Amino acid sequence: MPSFQGAHDFNIENLIQAQTYTTVTVGSTSPLEVLRGHIAPGALHNSRERADSPNKCHPETRVAVQEEILRWVAEPIRPTEQILWVTGPAGAGKSAIAGSIADTCYERGDLAASFFFSSFSGEVNRRRKQCLVSTLAYQLRQHPALQGISREMLASIDNDPAVFEKCLLDQLKLIILKPLGSFVARGFGPSQSGAWCPVIIIDGLDECEPDEDEDAQKVASGLPPRTREDEHQEILSILKYALDSSAFPFRIIIFSRPERAIRQFFSKELESGGYFSKIFLDERYNPGLDIGRYLRSRFAAIRDRYHLPNTWPTEEQIQALLEAASGQFIYAATVIRYVEDNKNLPVIQLKHLLEVHSPSSTPLEPLDALYTQIINTSPDPFSSLCSNCGTKTALTSDLPALFCNQFLATIPGEVEYLLGNLTSLVDVPPIGDATSPYKFYHRTLQEFIRRPSRHAKVAGAREALDCLAGLNLLLSQYIKVLANKGPCIPLEQDVETFLEYFDCLALTPIIMKEFSLTFVRTPVYDSLLACDVPWWMNRICSMNVVVRSYVFSQLSIIIHSNCQRYRCRPACNYWKESILKCRTLVPIDDNPQNRGKRVSFWHTRSHLSTSWFWKNVYLLVPADSLAVNDLDEGESSERMTERMEGT
Repeated sequence: MPSFQGAHDFNIENLIQAQTYTTVTVGSTSPLEVLRGHIAPGALHNSRERADSPNKCHPETRVAVQEEILRWVAEPIRPTEQILWVTGPAGAGKSAIAGSIADTCYERGDLAASFFFSSFSGEVNRRRKQCLVSTLAYQLRQHPALQGISREMLASIDNDPAVFEKCLLDQLKLIILKPLGSFVARGFGPSQSGAWCPVIIIDGLDECEPDEDEDAQKVASGLPPRTREDEHQEILSILKYALDSSAFPFRIIIFSRPERAIRQFFSKELESGGYFSKIFLDERYNPGLDIGRYLRSRFAAIRDRYHLPNTWPTEEQIQALLEAASGQFIYAATVIRYVEDNKNLPVIQLKHLLEVHSPSSTPLEPLDALYTQIINTSPDPFSSLCSNCGTKTALTSDLPALFCNQFLATIPGEVEYLLGNLTSLVDVPPIGDATSPYKFYHRTLQEFIRRPSRHAKVAGAREALDCLAGLNLLLSQYIKVLANKGPCIPLEQDVETFLEYFDCLALTPIIMKEFSLTFVRTPVYDSLLACDVPWWMNRICSMNVVVRSYVFSQLSIIIHSNCQRYRCRPACNYWKESILKCRTLVPIDDNPQNRGKRVSFWHTRSHLSTSWFWKNVYLLVPADSLAVNDLDEGESSERMTERMEGT
């Protein structure tokens, strides 16, 4: 007799689901085992891999920013603030902050899931996106408040075992959104009223990189390879899709550098009234104070271990380290790792570190590895180095970034193309900002750029990239501006503003120190033969005396410095002859007894050697400020011109 004879009012749905989960497997593997096989264990906030490295903030440091983030987590959920983007320069301590926030949220029950990308990890799945959705799903099903989604999630995997070979969006739909939708529809899970607002934390999004094997297959098929930006855009797009879904009751915190694709995503969201908040780790959070606490605490532990005197390190040494750190925690962490190295006693190690300018000293290898990794993300790493080197070598720090772009670019968008992925190292003003300058976040980056031994692993690095590389770039562009009477890319407006900044370029001291025949042999030097010298003379002579003498001094070094003693280059002769033929110019006497007395060119004929000329050319003054009868012997300007031409 059947067991259910006469029974009625059964609800069969749950029985069918239970049978699905208990009897069906994917081949010989259960759905749970399939899911487990597609996660990145090292990407979990409390993974063993992350425990082996500094993954949290040092006690009593980064307190203000942590409190601000945790306030955001505790606030009732608002449609306009579903994403918090925590960004800042490379080495600012974002991952440590993310680790501390993840631990705190986990203890409070507010952490739904997390994923910590790392380009330096030995685990490939932490460097790529393939395991992102599955790792988040694995954690969601383990959360005490979300146990009800487990069956639906495993059923989706059971029904489509190849789900993890699909794109991220399809994975998200099938193994997260679909189970969550069913779970929430039954009245379970996080409250939509905002009483409980669990968060998903994603750290190091900028460190996600393409799959090399997949790229090789694409290239073999004639398709373009994936870029890091493609990966960043895809991840952000699926997160946005999730937040747009009513079945997704979480908020997301993203920690990343301000890379190009990430900046563009949030810029578009901002323009469209999107739903994100932003925290930028700048001086507002006083990182120098926290770094000081960290260094003093770690040095104290080293003193105790080696029984060193309380006077070590000295306050002057700590201040030197703080200045070099430029607010970047990675520098401080690198210092401590180096001092604790057992190669030498800590006192000797610290001394070597403070003598880092020595070519044989390499205590900053971890920091150099970070710089190299970031710069190699540029489409042309070596050119980006030259551009940075040129900008910081001689372009004064107060010149606007817009002018620097106009000055350095030879084709539209070139500077943005080179620097777009380096915004975690260089503060790039937003488009439309015509006054703010570029700024290096890291003081040590300048040393990295200037020392070949430190940037040797930058892709395409060749020869010695010191000041000369940046200087050659600057001189080339300077001469091109002289030839074009403006930047290489013509401006439709504000040309005069560009020229005013161009007049202020502080090249002379650098050129006098570094100028080399290496540069003047380049074809760019011949562009000086195409310059409209009278036009430039009229412009220069309209300047005040101080600026005029400075500009002439700069020109003389560029044009004449590498001429032979008794034979000038054609460009030098061309400029000298063109200046002498300018009817609007006469010199003033440089004799101390006749200081300021105006004299005619022909009276200086015996002194018109090229060296004398370039030494005294800055004494030229506009002739239209003189009366004709002021000229010696009362001769006319026409007669003066004839004598000038004869000279």
